[in-house]
Amino acid sequence: MSVERPVLRPGRLIRPGGRAGRREFWTILAAFALAGVLAVLIDRWMIPGGYPFSAGLAFLALLALPASVTRRLHDRGWRGSWLCLPLLGPMLWLGLSARIAMSAQPAARATEELIGPVVSVLLALLFLLSLVSALWMLVELARPGRPGPNRFGPGPGTGPNPFYQPPRPQGGTSGPGRDALTRRDEDERPPRA
Repeated sequence: MSVERPVLRPGRLIRPGGRAGRREFWTILAAFALAGVLAVLIDRWMIPGGYPFSAGLAFLALLALPASVTRRLHDRGWRGSWLCLPLLGPMLWLGLSARIAMSAQPAARATEELIGPVVSVLLALLFLLSLVSALWMLVELARPGRPGPNRFGPGPGTGPNPFYQPPRPQGGTSGPGRDALTRRDEDERPPRA
């Protein structure tokens, strides 16, 4: 007995709705990693002074990877907004760095004047919280999804989902599945007069 596996539609790549199993998520992640390496190699060897393939792939990754992580979190029963938690600390550090860089004073003195020791400790704790939440996120993405339907829809590959299409039968239009379906339809038709 063969198990039917859903075929991923390209339009699903940037849509955060629904659920994604581990196989789908890690396949997308591996595909982007491989495509990123290839894009950098092509850009460096074939197009000196520019990175059009890498830039295009980065733009697509900015759309697709958060959507994939959101669908994977949905499969675990979490909301997609949990994706923002690991990003909070680095974003605050970037904002602080930009503020210090815009200051006319040297960086060490500007840091001392802009933030006191208490705020420094709080930012360090926030960064540590971001690191711990990133590890938690990685563990959640690697764990199996919750069985059965949840508030985000049916499980991946089980039941009607507008983002999936069933695989085509092997062997074209004929085969055991097609013949059985045709015979069942003929049995249900009224006899011809």
